[in-house]
Amino acid sequence: MKKQIRFNKQQGHAALLFVLFIPMLFGVFVLGLDGARALQNKARLDEATEVMALAMSGQNASSESTRNAIVNNYVDYFFPNATIEYVETNVIPCDDNPKCDLSALATKQFFEYDIKLTISEPTWFPSSGISNGFGESVDIASTSAVRKYNSKSVDVILISDFSGSMQESVSSDRDAKYIELKDIISTVSSTLAEYNQNTGTNSQISFIGFDGFVFPGTGYTTRVCNSFYCTNRHYYYAYSYLICDRDKESNGNVYPKNSGWCYSQSEYVDPYATISNIFDESAYAATGVTSSLHFYTLGLTNDFSTFVSEVNQFTPSGTTAFYAGLIRGAQVAAAGDNSRRLFIILSDGMNSYEQITDSLVSNGLCSAITDELNTRLTSEGETVKSRMFAIGFGYTISNYPQMKNCVGEQNVYDATDKDSIKNKILELVADEMGRLEPSDLAPSN
Repeated sequence: MKKQIRFNKQQGHAALLFVLFIPMLFGVFVLGLDGARALQNKARLDEATEVMALAMSGQNASSESTRNAIVNNYVDYFFPNATIEYVETNVIPCDDNPKCDLSALATKQFFEYDIKLTISEPTWFPSSGISNGFGESVDIASTSAVRKYNSKSVDVILISDFSGSMQESVSSDRDAKYIELKDIISTVSSTLAEYNQNTGTNSQISFIGFDGFVFPGTGYTTRVCNSFYCTNRHYYYAYSYLICDRDKESNGNVYPKNSGWCYSQSEYVDPYATISNIFDESAYAATGVTSSLHFYTLGLTNDFSTFVSEVNQFTPSGTTAFYAGLIRGAQVAAAGDNSRRLFIILSDGMNSYEQITDSLVSNGLCSAITDELNTRLTSEGETVKSRMFAIGFGYTISNYPQMKNCVGEQNVYDATDKDSIKNKILELVADEMGRLEPSDLAPSN
C-alpha cells in the first residue's frame, strides 16, 4: 500500500518537466531557424554583391548614382523584404589603387569595381513574440570587388573639340584645355602601345579634330605670281560634312548641294541625305579651303609615337560643330579591322549650329553610325561591335540634350579635371578590351 502511494505521488513529473522545458526548446528551435536563415542570407548576399560588382563593371558605372541604382535593383530582386542600411561603391583606377602597379605592363594594370553593403532582413520570429530570438531584424554585411584587365584589341576613334575655346583653362591654376588634352592622348596612346607590344595584337588610335569644320589634311597646290616673283601656295580642304537640299548660285558661281554650303543655314540642310551617305566619302565635297591648318585628321594607326608627335603640333581655332567630326570619325572607323570600335567624343561647350545639330541628332545620326558598323564583319569574320561615348571637358555635358540624345544618357560623362577624363577613357578602353577577374578583396562580415 505504501509503495503504491509513492508511485502515485510521482505521477505528472514528466509532464511538468516538459512544460518547463517548452520555452527553452522553442527558443532553441527559433534560434536554429533564424540562425540558419541568417547564414543562408549571408551566402546569398556574398553572391549578390559579386553579381553587382560585375554589373557595375559591365556598364562602366562611373557615377555613384548609377552604381547605387544597380545595388538597389539587385537587393530588391534577391531580398525583397530587406532594407539597405549602408552601401559604398567605388571605381578605382590603377593610379589610385595601391594594389595596382603603375610600372607594370599595361596588360597587368586594371580598374577595380568594389562594393560594401549592409542590409537589414526581417526575422521570422520577431522579439515582440519571442523574448530570446534575434530581434525584429538581422543585419547582414558583405563586400566584393572585380578587376577589369585588358585582353582584346580595339580601334579608338577620338573625336575632339579643337575650337577656339579649347585655348582657355578650366581654372587659373591649370593649363589650357587643349594642352591637357594632349597629355591625355599621350597617356592613352602609351597604354595601347604597351598592350600591343606585350600581346602581339593591333589596337589602333585615330584623332578627328573639329571646330566648325573638319580638315582631312588634303588639298591642292597652285602657282601664285606677282610683279616680282612666283611661289607655290598650298590650300587645304575644309568639310562641313553636310548635304544641302539644293544647289546654290551666288555671284555667278554654283555651289553643289554636296559641298555643304548650308552649314550656317539650318533651313537648307537635308538631314536625311546627310545621314544616309555617312559612309560614302564621295558624297561630300569640300565646303571651302584654307591656306593654313591648325589641326587635321589622323587616321587609325599603331605608330603611337608619331601619332602623339603630330597631335602635339596642333592648336585650336574656330567655332564648334561636333556632327562634322562624328561623320568623319565614322568614315575613319569604317576603315578599321578590329572587332571593337570605340568612339569617344570630347567637347568643352555647346555647338555653334544648334538647329543643324538638333536636326541631325533627332533623325538618328549616332544610331545610324553604330547600327551600320555593327552589321559588318572583320577580315577574320568577327562581328563588329561599336559603341559611342561623350565626355564633357570642363562643363556639364549631361545638361545638354543634344549629346545625351545622340550617344544615350548612360553614355555621357562629366569630368572636372584632366585625370578624370584620362581615367574615364582608359576605363572605356579597358571595357572594350577587358577580361574580368575577382579581386583579392575577400568578403567580410
